[in-house]
Amino acid sequence: MPIRFFKSQSQLVDVSPQSPLPVAVQSQPAQSETLLVSVISVGSTPKDLLDSTNPEAPTLDKCSAFQRLIWMGRKSGSADLNYTIQGRATDLSGNPLGDGWFEVATGTISGSANSWFRVVVPETHTGWDQYRITISSSSTQTVFSKVLAR
Repeated sequence: MPIRFFKSQSQLVDVSPQSPLPVAVQSQPAQSETLLVSVISVGSTPKDLLDSTNPEAPTLDKCSAFQRLIWMGRKSGSADLNYTIQGRATDLSGNPLGDGWFEVATGTISGSANSWFRVVVPETHTGWDQYRITISSSSTQTVFSKVLAR
């Protein structure tokens, strides 16, 4: 006996293996894209994940299409890592629209030596064209980083 299905408010259709229920794919799983992989030595001087101390240099560029940024990695030492994530908009030529950066997130990554960490940029702060991720530590340690975008 076939199963009846409402195709619309006034039309019933039979559903069977020969006449299956119509299905439309609503969305595809989110694909992640690797934006950056780096290994740097961090100390008391703040520097970005590209090992740059230039305060105007972006760590990530052309990011406005992404809805989420995920920074994950491992720190070699037991000292805390202090981080700041900043964003800014650019014009079509890639030049910043204003002076300075907008602070997106700031915090401290704690853990023992060789511990893993993960920082997700809040969705309310994504959509910037450029990001700068700076880190510092009270003692010198190596930080292995990977930044993904979706």
